[in-house]
Amino acid sequence: MSILSDIQKQIIKAIEEHERLLLAAKHLEDLREKYKKGLEYIAELDKILDQELKDIEALEALGVKSLFHKMLGSKEEQLEKERQDFLEASLKYKAIKKTLELQKYEINILDEKVHRIPILRQEIESLKSQREQEILANNNTEEARLLSIINEKYDLCVILNKNIKEAIEEGEKAEKLLKLVLSYLKKARDWGNWDMAGSKLGNLSKNRAIDMAMSHLTKAQHQLDLFAGELQDIGKAALGFQITKLQFNKFTDFFFDNLISDWIIQQKIKSTISNVESTMDQIKRLQLSLEQESKACNKQKKELEQERNDLLIS
Repeated sequence: MSILSDIQKQIIKAIEEHERLLLAAKHLEDLREKYKKGLEYIAELDKILDQELKDIEALEALGVKSLFHKMLGSKEEQLEKERQDFLEASLKYKAIKKTLELQKYEINILDEKVHRIPILRQEIESLKSQREQEILANNNTEEARLLSIINEKYDLCVILNKNIKEAIEEGEKAEKLLKLVLSYLKKARDWGNWDMAGSKLGNLSKNRAIDMAMSHLTKAQHQLDLFAGELQDIGKAALGFQITKLQFNKFTDFFFDNLISDWIIQQKIKSTISNVESTMDQIKRLQLSLEQESKACNKQKKELEQERNDLLIS
């Protein structure tokens, strides 16, 4: 028990030092901001001092007659005022300069201290690992049982969060491909109106747009299958995404391009557009659900980490 007690004391001591260093790091950040503003202010004062000195020199160079025409009051009074302004700016400059020197000195000291933060974190984790092994070595104790449960829950949470992230990535890829499909289908739909007016350009453009839509549609279906697979990995029911592909014969479209046939094709395009849009909406809803699950998982991880820490140092 004495060995365990020693490790617990070391963990507590290291954690307390880590917390002090984090406060020092915050103070260092604030101090650097003040130092930066101080440098800006002293640069302004430097300009003011330079101008005040020039004003004094200009007054001293003026003759009495010239002075009389330029300003009211005597030369001596104006000089005294300018000298007082110069003195005031000079005193402020010296005070700020001294403050900056002290701040710079403190920054250097704190900078050396906060560099120990990552090293200390490693020390804490190492000590926790030692303490954990000692607890688990006595597998018949209540502490060992609780620690095993916490570790198991934490590991499951890590795996779940990894799978959620992968599912979100696959969903984003699928959504991107579906947007491309949708853009080409809408072009085909719009060019179909030109077909009905007897435009050969419209017919050619529509067929090209349909070819591109079909190409990306196949890729999108594959990506949706991957997305559904990732959802299964995290316990979601199989969604069985299926997009109805365009079923029509371009040969017929070429030779029998009339109002009736084109109207049928347009209806198929519109139906496919509706299907794609519906699938995209479904993906977005699932993405939002996955993001919420990820947040909940991260929250649980933090709670489990706290439980583990409490157990290791209690």
